[in-house]
Amino acid sequence: MVQEHRGEYPSLWLAVEWIAARIGCVPHTLLTWVKCQEIDAGVREGVTTSEAQRLKELERENKERNSPTSTRRRRLLGSDIDEVSK
Repeated sequence: MVQEHRGEYPSLWLAVEWIAARIGCVPHTLLTWVKCQEIDAGVREGVTTSEAQRLKELERENKERNSPTSTRRRRLLGSDIDEVSK
């Protein structure tokens, strides 16, 4: 919707303010959504939504691997894990 009406306003912010008021949204939130959409479309530089999701998944996996519980479990089952991985 913002992209459709963008040309009718002298700036992106004015278009966002006008549309946000009509859809009942905070202008800053709508502007954030517009910027994310532009990044995902390749119009604006930045980390895409899918890249950000993948980074979060990798960070979660690393956190789990490095947790004390996981380290303790690997130490206790070390010989079994080595045999299974062969």
